[in-house]
Amino acid sequence: MSVSRNRKVNFFEIINPEGCDRKFEEIMCDIMNIPLENRKHFQSGVDLDEYYVLSEFDKVDDSSNLYKGIFSKCSINSITASNEGKDELKESKIDEGYRPAHISHFIYSPSKRILSIESSQQAPKQPSLLRYCLYMQANILQRELIKFECYPIIDENIANIIRSANGVRAFEFSLSCDELTSIDKNGNWMGLISKLAGQVNAGKITLGFSGARKRGDMTEVISTEQLADEFDKGEFKHVTFGSLHAELIYDQQAIVVNLLQNKLKSDIQVPTADISNHSSDIFKQIIDRYEKNKKLLVPARRSQLEDLYGQN
Repeated sequence: MSVSRNRKVNFFEIINPEGCDRKFEEIMCDIMNIPLENRKHFQSGVDLDEYYVLSEFDKVDDSSNLYKGIFSKCSINSITASNEGKDELKESKIDEGYRPAHISHFIYSPSKRILSIESSQQAPKQPSLLRYCLYMQANILQRELIKFECYPIIDENIANIIRSANGVRAFEFSLSCDELTSIDKNGNWMGLISKLAGQVNAGKITLGFSGARKRGDMTEVISTEQLADEFDKGEFKHVTFGSLHAELIYDQQAIVVNLLQNKLKSDIQVPTADISNHSSDIFKQIIDRYEKNKKLLVPARRSQLEDLYGQN
């Protein structure tokens, strides 16, 4: 590769609706059978300068149960707006003068229903991919909607890490207002925050709570047991947070812990330019991270039962 940078592979569990008779990978393959000119989704609704497209989805190889995919956000004049590099854009020009401004590669395991996706800050992520899937079903395939859900796989040991501390000095999280409005948990603290977010014109909300009244104060804001219980109950599995941090007290010292950071080793090396010519290597890296983390990923899924339609 040329000059490269780190990107993190994030892991999600795809949940099929109860009674669903079609699988996620089947619908994605159906989408790929649609002509390219009909495979676009202008997710902003009125902005025709930008659309999303599934540009690849097929088996990794004949002997594999894994699928590989490329999901792109395409823009007019993106050669000047993109940070992915001019070489990539020159090599990847598509129809009508649009170019892929940002690209995400992903791997999907049907037998485990685990989606492994890498993306930069600006590249399309799993919520956009799910919205894209819904749009294609309803508007292009003309079918009854199958609303797949996508949950982040978070290390269950986070609760034990919290309990190992003497106290929680501060707690801070951020998430998008769109994410807040989609949460249906009436009466709890998330529901209250959602109502507050609806009163302002904000794209993201960040809240911080601190027990400290002055510098060096180690007053607790919440007990370790209370916060750990929230993780045990799965409270933080149902929301895609932008950040989630706690200052944990150890021997009168506060250490900031990223509560979304887990034991998964998922960094890969991605070139800063000409990404489209390196897709094969990027897929290999994602598969490697998935295989190395499988022993942690599979037990951490919400659905513990093995799928009946294949073994990976």
